[in-house]
Amino acid sequence: MVHIIEIPPYYQTKYYSTPPNPTIHPTTTAHYIALDPTPSARNLTITSDALSWGWRVYELDPTLPRMAKWWQKYDARAANSGNVWQDDLWRIWQREHGVRILEQQARRSEIDGGAAEDGAWNKALQGVLGAGKWVRRMVGARERTECELRAWEEERRKARRREKRERERERRGCGSSPNVKPSLPTPEAIPHHILQFLLQATLQ
Repeated sequence: MVHIIEIPPYYQTKYYSTPPNPTIHPTTTAHYIALDPTPSARNLTITSDALSWGWRVYELDPTLPRMAKWWQKYDARAANSGNVWQDDLWRIWQREHGVRILEQQARRSEIDGGAAEDGAWNKALQGVLGAGKWVRRMVGARERTECELRAWEEERRKARRREKRERERERRGCGSSPNVKPSLPTPEAIPHHILQFLLQATLQ
């Protein structure tokens, strides 16, 4: 079995008009990245963390006939990218791991000492060890586009959870809820420049 991780939009290069500095904010040209099927502590950690962060992770059998075409396309695109997607995923995991640590530190600062202002962010930042120097340089500089993409992806994640709960209700014979929201936010809820990227990606 192979684990395939769906890369959130805030780590996909195509969603940025100007790609972020890769030493501060790594991105990838991949939409999905398949982990090496050889068991390793690194891959197990990445998979476990991705699931805990709410990222979509698929476990698939690459020998299935219906997967053959997908694998052919994946291998071709990975080769065209210079076979760097595994390295991309490793850098993305490091950066996101550091981001999550900083967010936890900031929340603790809010509880312990009031609102998390610049001083609290700096204090939290200094306490992060081994998270990567690009994380230590991002205080107060998170891009507006990334914030919007994270908010949009969070809405999609919540929508998927609502749909899952609704399917479970239907399987149990409870009927459908009249208040189920649509699975994706309306176009009006998506920032205009991100919507343009989405439309271009769909047409390609």
